Amino acid sequence: MHVPKSGGTSVHDALLAALPEGSVSPKRIETRPFKGLDELPHPLRELVVAEERDVDAMSRSGVVSGHFCLHTLMRVAPPESIATVLGNRGRASCRCTHSGASPQNGTKG
Repeated sequence: MHVPKSGGTSVHDALLAALPEGSVSPKRIETRPFKGLDELPHPLRELVVAEERDVDAMSRSGVVSGHFCLHTLMRVAPPESIATVLGNRGRASCRCTHSGASPQNGTKG
């Protein structure tokens, strides 16, 4: 999960640089339901999770980084591996927090 404007692009770029090619999912944005999906240019469409096949594609990646709801993330990764990146524009550091979500009921643990 990612909070907008918290340094997520920097984190995503660092993941791409540090991990083997193909490890990081190209999916970056969840926008369901999405109207006009077929009208998006191919490069942009590859970033969007709007259909079940997109979630399936994400689940085959070793790392997912982007703007996704917790429900979707819990379908593609174990809860203990889900983190939220929180940033502070006035500081150079960011903090990762464990979601603490329960796979049984989707609540905070």
